[in-house]
Amino acid sequence: MFKTSPVIVCLVLSFAHAGAQPLEKAVHDRQIQQWRAQRLDSLKKPDSWLTLVGLFWLDPGENRFGTDPANNMVLPQGSGPPFAGSFFLDENERVYVRSVLDAQLTLRGEQLTERRLRADDEEEPDVLRLGHLSFSVIRRVGRVAIRVKDPGSPARLNFKGLEYYPVRWDHRVVAEFVPYESPREVVVPTVLGTPERMLAAGHAKFSFQGHTLTLEPFVRSEDDKELFFIFKDETSGKDTYPAGRYLYAQRRAGRIILDFNKAYNPPCAFTAYATCPYPTKQNWLAVPIEAGEKNY
Repeated sequence: MFKTSPVIVCLVLSFAHAGAQPLEKAVHDRQIQQWRAQRLDSLKKPDSWLTLVGLFWLDPGENRFGTDPANNMVLPQGSGPPFAGSFFLDENERVYVRSVLDAQLTLRGEQLTERRLRADDEEEPDVLRLGHLSFSVIRRVGRVAIRVKDPGSPARLNFKGLEYYPVRWDHRVVAEFVPYESPREVVVPTVLGTPERMLAAGHAKFSFQGHTLTLEPFVRSEDDKELFFIFKDETSGKDTYPAGRYLYAQRRAGRIILDFNKAYNPPCAFTAYATCPYPTKQNWLAVPIEAGEKNY
């Protein structure tokens, strides 16, 4: 039987090893381009962050809405009747809507006159529609608001796309993830100026450009398989959004991949009607992360 020379085996393995990294990088580049295309498509959708046209914080009791300036919630001119109805906020932060008969306010395609609305922190939150506008209830740190979207908003119609750093293989880092025994509640700053409580899952420790760095990710629940990072770095306020960027990573035992090529802007970079959490000081990195999405 033919026997392969040990020298030839070593040469073949050497060439295979030498070709593996460029191949892996090429695959990674394609994955990032696909991720960017999906990110762009998500912002172009008729219910994306670019369609936000209003955020109205409700007062206890009745909150009238319509296009008449005398209403508590003034809708864009031409988007509905002068008085379309009222939102009612009770002492338990529950929201009810009552519409006038000719307002044509609908829920899941059916016209409604009165009902309680499920908020964004409940299962199957309700989305009301009035012409091309949509309304949803959000709860944020003891406050309740109505979020209004319009697929014909100037922000969406005038959207010119996103700008990125070049794809950087060396900005895809392996981090050691050390989970907490159970998620810890952390007070997180927000664009509203009021703190929000989020669940920190542990900390990710990694080496980057000669520095040892740590980031603390958040989860929605103890069983959440996705880690959500909110971070700020030395590019913030220069090339990237001043308040920081977001990044997701898959939760794994021991080690996780932090691919900063997938770092992206929070919704607040695109609209004044979002309620973004900002990074805690623990997640301020004293290095420039020159990868991912640049400021919009």
